[in-house]
Amino acid sequence: MKAAFLHQLVLRREETVRRWLHTLRESPVYSALGNPETLRFMIGPTLDRLFTAVREHVEDGWSPEAPPAKVRLMEAASRCALNPMIGYYLAGEAALVSMVKEIAPCADFSETDLLVSESQLLVLLREMGRAEITGFCEICRVREPMKAMAGHTGSGLPAMCPFKAAMEGRSEPGRTLNV
Repeated sequence: MKAAFLHQLVLRREETVRRWLHTLRESPVYSALGNPETLRFMIGPTLDRLFTAVREHVEDGWSPEAPPAKVRLMEAASRCALNPMIGYYLAGEAALVSMVKEIAPCADFSETDLLVSESQLLVLLREMGRAEITGFCEICRVREPMKAMAGHTGSGLPAMCPFKAAMEGRSEPGRTLNV
């Protein structure tokens, strides 16, 4: 990743925070933990961690011919609207992508460099998000999300927590689970 690309992102940090928060405010909230006014305090530290991770990968030799492995933000078993980290990281990704689209190629980096750097940035963000999403699923105590949110209507609420179901499946002898 080009150091000049990171510099451009750092210059746009406050606008990134504003867009991230705006996207959070526009998204549906299924639990108190997903309140945008609570999550807003995580945006700055998340960007700090992301920019630190980017600095550590500035000179990686990724190229358009050999892109990084596709990293999913979450496993299928973690897809539950009660996990506020999913919306949080999706909002962050949207904010960062919109900021990258405003960076113009220059003498320090070409259009190709921008696209490669954007891909690298998103891989790092998804790796961070995946760890936090999974961590939240591990400590969540809700076994039946649909019942827990009886007053809400939402297609994102499964009847049984897929993460807990997957964990129960792993503990059965002779059974393997693909998550």
